[in-house]
Amino acid sequence: MATSLSQTTLDELADLERDFEEVEKKITRQHYCLSKPLYARLADLTARIPNIWGRMLKQALIDLDEYIQTSDLELLSHSLKSLSVTRFEIDADEKKGDPRSVAIRFEFANNKYFKDTVLEKRFWWRQNKYGFAGLVSEPVEIEWKKGKDLTDGRLGLTKAAFDEQQAKPDQELTGKRRALEEKIDETDIRDVSFFDWFGYIGEYISAEESRTVIDKEKEERRRRKVSRAQP
Repeated sequence: MATSLSQTTLDELADLERDFEEVEKKITRQHYCLSKPLYARLADLTARIPNIWGRMLKQALIDLDEYIQTSDLELLSHSLKSLSVTRFEIDADEKKGDPRSVAIRFEFANNKYFKDTVLEKRFWWRQNKYGFAGLVSEPVEIEWKKGKDLTDGRLGLTKAAFDEQQAKPDQELTGKRRALEEKIDETDIRDVSFFDWFGYIGEYISAEESRTVIDKEKEERRRRKVSRAQP
């Protein structure tokens, strides 16, 4: 006859899962710190190869075709100078930074589409009180040259809607948000640019909310551990 698990056992399993996560974080942190000099050497070597990113993109075109427009490919193939991934929280604080947070950095040569030379998309690992834990981001603004916006205004609207929502957190549907939804509704999915990706947000969670949830969870785990240690 099957018996239900006690709450104590369920709590122990949940705590054990968190312990495994902590081990994974330590491994990721150590691997990143040890491999940073190697990636620096790799970046130096790839910088010596003419148009390396254009060549790589063309080789990967079969897999990327449905995600990249012709204009995207033209820009990336001819103007992308370097592409790198960093764990920016560790770079800022090697001991306390979350190794799961990542930044993807694109460096561009002068081009006819935008004025920026660097575009960096950051993803923070955060957690909310409803149980979600994962990567969240914020829109990245691109300074498009006149008439060259590959997102047809969607990225700019996404950034404006996000900023307005941060300023008016209690308002469910702001004016900019409504305009963005209308813009998306009238957009053919086949016309979406790779650069729309810079507007990705995900399940947005503020740093303060995440820190509060994580601190509370740590304290609850600590109390359970103390309780289990008692005879």
